[in-house]
Amino acid sequence: MNWKKIIAIGLTGCFLFSGCAEQRQNAQKMGEEGTQEDSYESTTFAMDTVMTFHIVAPDGEDLLIDAEQEVKRLEKLFSVSRMKTSDIEQINDNAGDKAVTVSADTLALLKAGKQLGKATNNAFDMAIYPIVKAWGFTENEYTIPTQETLDTLLPLTKVSDVTIDEDASTVYLEKEGMAVDLGGIAKGYASDKLAELLKKKGVKSAWLSLGGNVCAIGTKPDAVLGELPCRILPMRMIMSAWSKSVMPARLRPAAIRDTLKKTARNIIISSTCNGQ
Repeated sequence: MNWKKIIAIGLTGCFLFSGCAEQRQNAQKMGEEGTQEDSYESTTFAMDTVMTFHIVAPDGEDLLIDAEQEVKRLEKLFSVSRMKTSDIEQINDNAGDKAVTVSADTLALLKAGKQLGKATNNAFDMAIYPIVKAWGFTENEYTIPTQETLDTLLPLTKVSDVTIDEDASTVYLEKEGMAVDLGGIAKGYASDKLAELLKKKGVKSAWLSLGGNVCAIGTKPDAVLGELPCRILPMRMIMSAWSKSVMPARLRPAAIRDTLKKTARNIIISSTCNGQ
């Protein structure tokens, strides 16, 4: 083979590779443009917090409406004091008097609340509302209750006195003056329900922030291939591939990161941390 043929073959290869590279660039550009067109975001206020929904789907605008309606539906069931017709408000109003029929969602969340109370040795207490109210947190009129007041209210905070009848779909607070508040887990439950709703509608990529509770479905469309959908950090801190935040290397131990490197799971997290 003479030098002219070698040069000719080399030039042909360059043109071919450059053509392939150009095609890849064009395809990538088209993908990015498609992603931008199919990316929708909205912000709403519900459950006493600001919520942001980001959905990547051709019908994302309609899905945002569906997501907001679902959150509003759950808020009407779980609200304390803000909505007099909510399941929780009806349960509290009838404490020590009669059982109240509730929705399947309310029943499931109250059942989860009781289980969490048992699992945490009552560190999570959904019946603590009388104490919270005595401190003025519910109406932003803060005060320091007397020890006498606290001693009077404490017997009303026993989760064991919350009776749930799954067959009858009823809930009964055994003592007058008792009250439950699901604020500690309601947004997490709402995150579950939103993820379930969107996945049923075919959503493969979404970022839902419900106050301090964040739900990620799939991965960010323009994320680097093989990048973690999430990274578990010390003190229960989590950084998602959706976020542009940069954390110090010492907060991203390879040993923890590598355990999830090959997985792409949907995640639901809470910003509540218990430092130790």
